[in-house]
Amino acid sequence: MDKKMCSSCGDEKLISEFYRRSEKKKGYRSYCKDCTYLKQKTYNLSPDTNQKIVNRARAKLYGITVEEFESILLRQNGVCEICGEPETKLSKLGKVRSLSVDHDHVINKIRGLLCDRCNRVLGFMKDSPDHLRSAANYLEKYTSDNR
Repeated sequence: MDKKMCSSCGDEKLISEFYRRSEKKKGYRSYCKDCTYLKQKTYNLSPDTNQKIVNRARAKLYGITVEEFESILLRQNGVCEICGEPETKLSKLGKVRSLSVDHDHVINKIRGLLCDRCNRVLGFMKDSPDHLRSAANYLEKYTSDNR
């Protein structure tokens, strides 16, 4: 089955999870149906209301309450669990997005909250520890000690 990476959430999903769009090169939108729904629902709202709705919808999407999402965020001190930095990606409204909910795609268990960059890296590496170790070894082999 054909799969595609959502350019919003970074998840790789079945092509059926994307709306068709004839003017696009491959015939499908770049955002999955879930992210398209979130974006349409929150487009014209104030930033504070927008963030509350996004958090609520994201929590519902991953089967957790807003309180659980906030608890994870607090446990991580509001930063990405991998790089330890706050999110920097901006929404279309110009406000910094909240961290992404990272989850195991096989058992759908939440692992933590990640910044957009780290979430995408895991997606591009197909959530494979072996791929990530290999990439780290590659960088160590070819990175100058003068950095």
